[in-house]
Amino acid sequence: MSSFTRVGSENFTSIEKEFSTASIKHFAVNQNGAKLRAFYCHFETISELSNLWLQWISFLASEYFKDDLSIFEKMNIYVLFSCNEDIPKSIQFSIENNKFAVRKLIYDKSCVSLPDKEIINFLDRKILSSHINIEEPLEEKGDIEISKIGTDLIREYNRASNIGEVNDAFFKEWLEAQLSKEI
Repeated sequence: MSSFTRVGSENFTSIEKEFSTASIKHFAVNQNGAKLRAFYCHFETISELSNLWLQWISFLASEYFKDDLSIFEKMNIYVLFSCNEDIPKSIQFSIENNKFAVRKLIYDKSCVSLPDKEIINFLDRKILSSHINIEEPLEEKGDIEISKIGTDLIREYNRASNIGEVNDAFFKEWLEAQLSKEI
């Protein structure tokens, strides 16, 4: 399985000048002939994060999203934010649920700027689901067993199918029968 790798940051001089207090890194992975891109942005304080994240996304979108990207590549651009302080859930939800330009992730534990390996592990788990291991079943289990609820639903369906038209009278009769049953 592919994994994210660090991409050189030589193209980020303008964003680094604009947001000099933020630490910025760029990662990418090839998936089915297209690139998934992820940007990492670390702010020192919650105040910086909450005040600058949208400006940062806007600047990134205007400066670095090229027209030559495929639709798939444009839909799969991620930004991971972290901060030296614990990020409150309200700020996390506000950022992650914002639909402008890119998909946003929050590393919600306080940290200094994350090392590349930890960023890659986080991105691989969150975006590529690398922690999920899908295995083929070893053998067929035979007939499928239907639960009591499933059996009751089939019986009701068959009964409804045999009575002809399903109308308000049928549903009224069915509801009265269900309500009269002992629980």
